[in-house]
Amino acid sequence: TLFPYTTLFRSGIYFEYDGSVSPNWYVVTANNATRTKINTGIAVNATAFQTLSINVYNAGTPASPNWTAQFLVNGVAGGSINSNVPITAGTRLCGPSLHIVKSSGITARTIYIDFFREWGILTTPR
Repeated sequence: TLFPYTTLFRSGIYFEYDGSVSPNWYVVTANNATRTKINTGIAVNATAFQTLSINVYNAGTPASPNWTAQFLVNGVAGGSINSNVPITAGTRLCGPSLHIVKSSGITARTIYIDFFREWGILTTPR
């Protein structure tokens, strides 16, 4: 299970993998511990680098926002979620982070990050 992760990080937009549940990537939005999670149908490849992308955008208007998180694995659409995107008042989103959370066993696990990029595109010129 991912119990330690879900209790430590109440809000976020992320990819999740639990090999005991499915061989596929899950994509998740969480707003103050309320989650929306979908199975991408795209299998995790543990022997090769994979490109994971998350694009968050407002599909509505500034007065009536409709925040959507779009997920891609190696450029292939893995799904979109427009519920529980942590953009509401009171949500504390600090920025990017990368984690491995292990719930059982004693063998070491490693995550290799070859490249990480974050940028923002403003919908209204400043």
